[in-house]
Amino acid sequence: MSFKWNAFGYSKGIFRELGIIITCLVLIAGVWLFVEISDQISDKETRSFDQYVLSSLRQADDPTKPVGPEWGTEIARDITALGSKTLLIIIVLSVAGFLFLKKHYGQAWLIIGASLLGVILMSGLKLLFMRERPDIIPHLTATLDPSYPSGHTLMSAVIYLSLAAMLSYFQKSRTLKIYSIIVAIILTFLVGVSRVYLGVHYPTDVLAGWALGFAWAALCWIIFRYFNFKYIHEGKKL
Repeated sequence: MSFKWNAFGYSKGIFRELGIIITCLVLIAGVWLFVEISDQISDKETRSFDQYVLSSLRQADDPTKPVGPEWGTEIARDITALGSKTLLIIIVLSVAGFLFLKKHYGQAWLIIGASLLGVILMSGLKLLFMRERPDIIPHLTATLDPSYPSGHTLMSAVIYLSLAAMLSYFQKSRTLKIYSIIVAIILTFLVGVSRVYLGVHYPTDVLAGWALGFAWAALCWIIFRYFNFKYIHEGKKL
């Protein structure tokens, strides 16, 4: 069964159309959720929730020690590094280099552009809200910039999900495509949780990072798909 989708060209099956619809819903829901969280933070309505979650992750008699085994902190630091600027830059440049060597110039520039614009968006929002880092518990890793939204969480969602969407273009198997997306979502989830566990972000910082990151990745996925169909229709290579 095939369908006609005017905005994106010719689709071969209902699953592709369903994927576009779901992606648009993710985009809309992500933006809406980010706006709602931002509004509540501006009105300081999330203070009790944020403090309760952070406090519950530390031992009652010693707030410098997180709950769980001692090696849990090291694991959290390793996981949080997956969302660091240094590692994400290395990943983006490595993938872009691979795409350039494969002569997929359009896709290489799209992933670079999506990442750069994501950084600009994140930096602008941090400067706009200027939320202080949590001070009710000691930080277990270093921090340099404002707290809201979580940059590690946002950028891991932007880059890992965008790369997963890009990777799906090179896979014919639907199973492998779904696997790529699931792995990207798990990585993004773990990075966000690690930021709260280490005490450097409020839970709402991470929730906002997830919401906006998923929305941004959904937008990038739509753009990738649009240009992919356009160039395939014109008989060119993106």
